[in-house]
Amino acid sequence: MTQCPGGGRDFPMQDEDGARCDEHGITLRWNGPPIAEDDLPSTPGAPVPERRGTVSERAQQVLYVVVLVVLLVVLTVAIGLTAGPRSGGS
Repeated sequence: MTQCPGGGRDFPMQDEDGARCDEHGITLRWNGPPIAEDDLPSTPGAPVPERRGTVSERAQQVLYVVVLVVLLVVLTVAIGLTAGPRSGGS
């Protein structure tokens, strides 16, 4: 059984959906199958498979690039405006 972090003993109520300790006001909800020994790296420091980015992470990356491009355009225009007209040589 799972131990309650509030009291250091097993949760009084535990089923397939989670565990609950009314005394300490702690509820755990299970999310997916339990982790098995085979899911863990075999040796300490072994690489763990890299997690792919979620949609929100990908959206943040795209937004970051868009903001950088907009800043680059604004700075280019600002530098062009402050440089003033160029004098012609003829």
